[in-house]
Amino acid sequence: MNYLPLINSVCCGLIALSLMFFSRKGATHRPYASLLAYTVTVAAGSVPILHIIGRPYLPDPPQLVLNLLLCIALISVRGNVI
Repeated sequence: MNYLPLINSVCCGLIALSLMFFSRKGATHRPYASLLAYTVTVAAGSVPILHIIGRPYLPDPPQLVLNLLLCIALISVRGNVI
């Protein structure tokens, strides 16, 4: 069984969740950063939804590595994109 779609779905779900629960804590609002965060959240959030409804996206191994690195980076900075 190929576990790449499941790993990719979990990774993209964590990306979307870390961006959704970002807290500014008094920092200034940056419209372009918000737009970037919104776009990444929608794009990453669509992958687990497709997996749940039965249409898993099969990623290439390099794409999976990039998603894992993005997930680790966003979790380490608590969802801050800029």
